[in-house]
Amino acid sequence: MPNVMPRSFGIGGNMQLLVPTNWDPSLIAPLSRLEASVELYGVLPTSMIGSGGSGPNNVYTMGEQAEEYVKRAHSAGLQFDYLLNAPSMSNMEWDERTHRELLEHLEWINSIGADSVTVTIPYLIELVKRQFPHLKTRVSTIAHVDSVARAKLFESLGADSITLDIHINRDFKLLKAIRNAVNCELVLLANNLCL
Repeated sequence: MPNVMPRSFGIGGNMQLLVPTNWDPSLIAPLSRLEASVELYGVLPTSMIGSGGSGPNNVYTMGEQAEEYVKRAHSAGLQFDYLLNAPSMSNMEWDERTHRELLEHLEWINSIGADSVTVTIPYLIELVKRQFPHLKTRVSTIAHVDSVARAKLFESLGADSITLDIHINRDFKLLKAIRNAVNCELVLLANNLCL
């Protein structure tokens, strides 16, 4: 079973889990039986943006298989978040050709039925919200949101959810200040083994 990241406790103690996937379809059924709201997250090894993790245990998956995987997850009552959380694109997101490829990649993510995307680069939040407003955006812990000001910045760009920097997980005064300053969902990374 992969590392499981508790997201938050909802009304009535309903646990919400964010679970990394290696694209193995056999993970879906056991996760769907948990007494929790489960959201899978992952990225293909061929993603143009990449992610913060190395993904050494990923089952080699192609685009068509990813689409089928997301459909299976949805059929089992799970949601899916696609990772676009590389810390940088070396400013290539501003290059016209790369920008077109980026839009095509986002269109593909949208077409496979992803419920949300996790991003690190502020511009990507704006781009997703402008071009694909129904896709939820989550800010990655890699963005190092560790202050009220950074949380407010990402929320102002359109973030629906922010995964806070792991170094503030036990700074309860700061966590409360951030919670009081923004309306979006806040997520704490329970373990950083994926990093």
